[in-house]
Amino acid sequence: MDMHDECPHCGLKYKPEPGFFFGATYVSYAIAVAIILTVSVALGPFIPFYQNFEIYAAATIGAVLILFPVIFRLSRHGWLKMFHKYDPSAINKSESTKD
Repeated sequence: MDMHDECPHCGLKYKPEPGFFFGATYVSYAIAVAIILTVSVALGPFIPFYQNFEIYAAATIGAVLILFPVIFRLSRHGWLKMFHKYDPSAINKSESTKD
C-alpha cells in the first residue's frame, strides 16, 4: 500500500498535498460498482438471482475483496492522471542530467 514520494524518472510528486487522494475514493467506488455488475451479469445465466441471493452477494463481495489491491492502485493512478499530464520528454531530461 506504500507509494513512492516522487517518480524516479521525471520527478513528479505523487503526494502533491495532504488529502489529495481523498477524491480517489470516488474512482474506487466506480471501479467496485463495475466489478459488482460484471460478476452479477456473469452469474446470471448459471444461477437465478431471485433464488440464490446469498451466492450473488458472496461472489460480488469476494471479487471486490480479492481485487481490492488492484482497485486501490487503479483509483489512485486514475485520480492522479486526472490532474497531472504525462510528459515523456521529462524522462529524457532526467536521463541527460544524470550523465
